[in-house]
Amino acid sequence: MRFAIFLAAIVLLAASVEAKPAPSKDNSWDFMLLSLLWPEQECRHIKPCIVPESVNYFTIHGLWPERADMTYPEHCPGEGFDHSALDGLRDQLNAWWPDFKSPGSNDFYQHEWSTHGTCATGKSIEGMRTQTEYFTLALSLRERLNTTDVLAAAGIKPSHEQSYTLEAIQKAISKTYGFYPLLYCSTEKGGKTAIWQIKYCVGADLDFMDCPANELQRAIDHGGCNIEAIYLMPKEN
Repeated sequence: MRFAIFLAAIVLLAASVEAKPAPSKDNSWDFMLLSLLWPEQECRHIKPCIVPESVNYFTIHGLWPERADMTYPEHCPGEGFDHSALDGLRDQLNAWWPDFKSPGSNDFYQHEWSTHGTCATGKSIEGMRTQTEYFTLALSLRERLNTTDVLAAAGIKPSHEQSYTLEAIQKAISKTYGFYPLLYCSTEKGGKTAIWQIKYCVGADLDFMDCPANELQRAIDHGGCNIEAIYLMPKEN
């Protein structure tokens, strides 16, 4: 019933919600998206793609500033990327924020910092003022989420044959954490849609929050998921 009410509330926005607009030059933001990706699906989008055998769980894609009007800042003025700022975080980054395309390099982290981190830290919020604090915060937020196990506990496990509804996935997560995530999929051969990214909203107080209704509607309209049949693809042998 709660999910039905949730869908009924946001469907009123459907006519006004468009696909993600281009970034603006305004450096302000209202909340952030902690984007987690499913490694197997990420490998459909990047080549080469090297996923360690031990990584069979959702990993961090990024922590991205957003605005209530669905615009977002990128490449803000600020501290240049310094790889030494991540020296104390390497083990955690390798485990939970790995670079599947260029393992061992700083390319992925430099991109995330230059594109998104410079804007996130622009508010000068305590706990997120520097490059080290930005990456530490993303890792700490991810540590509070156990998305892979939460889905598994609800019977949502990797499978080529078994699909799941958007409602079942949303309920499994909201029942555990109290808020709905944004779900984004990509299309497999044969037309199956499979989970690619799950995004959680984070407020300016650096805590999780309910995603704005327009963001939830945009994910439904433009997230690429067949809400009646969503797959979580297993690792290829």
